[in-house]
Amino acid sequence: MKSRDEQVVSTKLQILFGAALMLVQFFYLWKVIKPELYFTAQEPVFYLEKYFFLSFLNYPAGIVDYFSALLTHLQYVPWLGALFVSLINLTILLFFRGYLIKTTSRDPQFWYALPLLPLMLMQNFYSHSFALNLILFCALGAAVIHVHIRSFGTRLVFVVLAGGLIYYLAGISLLIYSGLAILFELIKNRKGLLPVVLLAVSLLYPYLAGSQLFAVSLVQAFGHPLPAIKNEPFHPFFLPGFFLFVLLLVLLITRVDKKSLLLRPPILGVQFLTILALIVIVPFIRSKRIEKQFWQFEYYARMQEWQKVLDLTKKPFLRNQQVLFQINRALGHTGHLADRLFFYQQPFGRDALFLPHDYGTVSPLVHSDLYFDLGHFNEAKRWAHEAASVRGESVWNVQRLALTYLIYDHRQAAELYFRKLEKTLFHKKWALRFRPFWSGQKPIASDSYLSSLIKSRVDHDALTFNDYPEKDLQILLAQNPENQFARDYMLADLLM
Repeated sequence: MKSRDEQVVSTKLQILFGAALMLVQFFYLWKVIKPELYFTAQEPVFYLEKYFFLSFLNYPAGIVDYFSALLTHLQYVPWLGALFVSLINLTILLFFRGYLIKTTSRDPQFWYALPLLPLMLMQNFYSHSFALNLILFCALGAAVIHVHIRSFGTRLVFVVLAGGLIYYLAGISLLIYSGLAILFELIKNRKGLLPVVLLAVSLLYPYLAGSQLFAVSLVQAFGHPLPAIKNEPFHPFFLPGFFLFVLLLVLLITRVDKKSLLLRPPILGVQFLTILALIVIVPFIRSKRIEKQFWQFEYYARMQEWQKVLDLTKKPFLRNQQVLFQINRALGHTGHLADRLFFYQQPFGRDALFLPHDYGTVSPLVHSDLYFDLGHFNEAKRWAHEAASVRGESVWNVQRLALTYLIYDHRQAAELYFRKLEKTLFHKKWALRFRPFWSGQKPIASDSYLSSLIKSRVDHDALTFNDYPEKDLQILLAQNPENQFARDYMLADLLM
């Protein structure tokens, strides 16, 4: 048993440790990972609108998908995105600590924080789905409620009734919760009935959902959204397995350390520093610096911060075709394409000025970006539609479609996309700026920005700059001799 002084020291250390976990996560995400790069890489769309929400109610785990989209959308404001992710992760750990205390009848010290290590490693990847975080949040939240219910009968009712709700809201969270609850029943209560019921519930609800209730396959019914999550450094099922590893570790410590030597303040201090150091150092060492640099180029290009694109080249940078494409765009927008083109190695030649068409299957919007720069808004619109078809709607392609339709005075079509943007969290103000023009309250040409775009627009329905860019650039310049961006690109193409 711990003395009163030891309990006070332990409590203070736990509070300090929780605060340290929160701060470490927050600043690591905010300053090292940079949440805005999640937004750039995943191009999430989220509308504060009834029908958008209702579309997520048609299948199991739709609510997790909905809040995952919201969480990814919040990354647009870096500190806000980092704050919400850090709070969710800390809550997951506190749920797990409560579960360990009830299951092992022992204070888990700081071991409960170990699952944060693989979670932060996963968050190093900009394709990371926050659905993983939310699945764990729901599963461990349900598990900690389960272990705090004293009555066997009440736990049985909770399993049957709440199990269905957990499954509908969070899909595979039911399976993870059931696994944790089964372990609790076997370790703590050593009764076989409730584990059988838990196993039956975790299999029955997905089977009914996939075969009778929802228009989903059995694979989706049993696993969504984990099987749909790709490009993670570990298999998504590895993370729930890591919680099991920590549970077994605490059980082993309980069996070996019968005199609670590891709970004494000096040893607790060593554990505190060791586990916190692991959580800080390992993710930082394993951070994806090359991937981060790629998305930094994309982010600054997307935000049209062209000087920041060029500033990234002052340090060694990734000589990727798309990176050089964005550097050349930045040179064009800063007026230095003609005189600084060969300040940078151009191993891809013309293909770093005009990306090949096969890039359309991966990043269709980059084609739209260049056509928009050159003033060929019809083609920019076509590639924005292609981007929406390939990757789904995003703030970027909806913005592009809204503007291009407005430039050609297709006001009803423009209204559709501007109204969508008015229902977003962070782009409503941008969309409201154009309301007087698509609604007919003001002439489109009365706005200086729209007027400049109209002046440089091309009325040809289709041009392709990839095969014969010099010929098509001549057409652009013939229609608008003052199109300096097209002039610089024509000169650069000839030099290539």
